[in-house]
Amino acid sequence: MRLAELLDIRESALLAPEASDLAALDGTTDLVPLLRASSVELLDAMFALQHQAEGFFRASDTVERHAWSTAQCICAALAHPDGVQRHGKKITMAFQYLDRSRHSDGYFKYDVDDGATITDISCWTFLADAWAVARKVPGWAPLRAVRSAAEADERLILQRQHAASGGWLPTAHNHPNNVRTYSTLMAVWALASATPCGSAARERDRRSAVERGIAWLCDQRIRIGRWVPNANRVIAPREIYPGLDAQATYVLLDAKRRGYLVSHDVLQESVVKLVSFGADRSADLTSMAAINPSDTILIGTRFLIEGSAFVWPPWSLAALALASADPSFPTKLRASAVESRAFLLKRIRDHLGQLRLRSTFAETFEYAETLLGLSLSLFSIWK
Repeated sequence: MRLAELLDIRESALLAPEASDLAALDGTTDLVPLLRASSVELLDAMFALQHQAEGFFRASDTVERHAWSTAQCICAALAHPDGVQRHGKKITMAFQYLDRSRHSDGYFKYDVDDGATITDISCWTFLADAWAVARKVPGWAPLRAVRSAAEADERLILQRQHAASGGWLPTAHNHPNNVRTYSTLMAVWALASATPCGSAARERDRRSAVERGIAWLCDQRIRIGRWVPNANRVIAPREIYPGLDAQATYVLLDAKRRGYLVSHDVLQESVVKLVSFGADRSADLTSMAAINPSDTILIGTRFLIEGSAFVWPPWSLAALALASADPSFPTKLRASAVESRAFLLKRIRDHLGQLRLRSTFAETFEYAETLLGLSLSLFSIWK
């Protein structure tokens, strides 16, 4: 299976929700969306990495199951319009695997023998819980446990917010220098995506937490000029993380469309940067900027957080889709977002189409985030 076959660029393909508005901006309908039939093959390729309808492998060349990968794959499947119909039973089994993988305190570890529980995994799991409840697909209903798990995961995420700064801690080791950007943007995305729960106090706590997290993210962007994994140290000019920038921009745009107040200047500057980067022919589609090894160190523990790598094309596509539909941006910028997204899809087709899908994606998160970014950019599934 070649990636070009999955990214069939045609005018007759499904348009993004905002396509009609965007077409009016530049007089074209060439928004290069992904055909549903093509993306289904990518969806099925991802589920080939599931172990006997339970947890997902960390990578295609390992037998190690992984809670983080499993939660990401559930989210990617739920974001795709055909995910539940084709793999509903497997998704349910994956949820059951997550339930069995919880540590005694309700959080998740990287691996069974790791010494700390990780906030980021709870954020992905909460998204999976919340999206499963929200889908309301005929013939498929999430287990009752998923609903209660969503409430539990929300409490766990809130507990990891650093009280003074408003950012999030990746582990329970509470020190201001342990706050990390990825943990914060994941917590903001998860909590802002939650459906109303009916409790005024709970809604108030959740909203307050999200607002403080948004403020922290915006402050870091203003102070440093870009997002970096660890904003607590001196950042070298060469430290650039396009994938983290793109995902943070998407999360803040998503929070804004859900009614949260986000700095317009921060968003506009970030979108301008995404448009420019996405239109750069020299930008390597396969590059993943890994965090500085020093950023894996946390104060108060010998435990090291994962040396994460950030993919940029999927999150750029998702962010550009939201930016192009945001009426607060100048018309010219919105039109540029349309063109940049189309150009990026064409580059994905042309640059990666000659590689086999299996050799292109070494790790499961690459499958999940690619499918997730494409689906968020191209499909209108549920509100």
